[in-house]
Amino acid sequence: MSQPDPLDRDGPATGRRPLARARLVPLVTLAILTIVIIAQARRRDADPPAGERGGRGVGELSPLPPPDDSPALRAVRDETPIRFSETAAYAELLDRVRRTPPDELRDRARGDVVFSELLTRPERYRGLPIRLQGTARLILRQEDLPGALAPGGRVYEAWTFTGDSRGFPYVLVFEDPPEGLPAGDDVNAFVIFHGYFFKLLAYKAGDKLRKAPMLIGRIEYLPDESDAVPPPPALGGSRPLWMLAPVALLVVYLFVRTATTARSLFGAGSKRRFHAPPTDQISPEELDEWLRSPPVDDRGESSRDDRA
Repeated sequence: MSQPDPLDRDGPATGRRPLARARLVPLVTLAILTIVIIAQARRRDADPPAGERGGRGVGELSPLPPPDDSPALRAVRDETPIRFSETAAYAELLDRVRRTPPDELRDRARGDVVFSELLTRPERYRGLPIRLQGTARLILRQEDLPGALAPGGRVYEAWTFTGDSRGFPYVLVFEDPPEGLPAGDDVNAFVIFHGYFFKLLAYKAGDKLRKAPMLIGRIEYLPDESDAVPPPPALGGSRPLWMLAPVALLVVYLFVRTATTARSLFGAGSKRRFHAPPTDQISPEELDEWLRSPPVDDRGESSRDDRA
């Protein structure tokens, strides 16, 4: 009878199959559960919030209303500073904002008007309500205004950059600043604005004259709370349980793997098997133990007579 191969660390083929199956079941279960969790997470991310479902596509938008043809707005000229002849239009739009309920202005404001269209066709959008959102970088207060223009004697300007305006600002005029809105230069305030398009305002940037769309309306301020520490999730919430499930299954897998490995090491006939990590080499100690052991036949019995 031939001696067993010292490099055969898994024993007979009949002993390898149950062990391989025991190791395979936890791995397959862990993989399936991980795929299910990832699929559900992607589905939650893909589904819009309840308040955003049912939004109209671009083909379902109502036609753009005609520009405002009021006598005051006819006197407005683009790509100039505010002129004295334009104060009547300025005051009319401020008064229109005061008389329009916030919800009505928000519903009427168009969100499909982009920066480039205001630059190229300002007369088409004169007096129309528009919705913007972006980052205000400069917020100024204009004081000592006549009461006929602004009953409070002041207005505010937020020089705001949006995704479509790139490095060029909008000038957003409003009377009632929301609580916490910062002021001054180099602020970083995320705002949403609903207001009427007034004109292309000419302003000086360095030694160049530039133009910015000027709107008059209401502003909303969304403070940046990214630095705030979120409260810990409740232990009974569904998300923590989903997050702990893979960890728990991994612990079960490691326990089963350890138990099957220990059984194979300390079970019957394990002394004549070598369970070192897979390698093409055998240590001198293992080789010496193999040479000292008696030959073993296919039934696991010694075929060599003991000699003194």
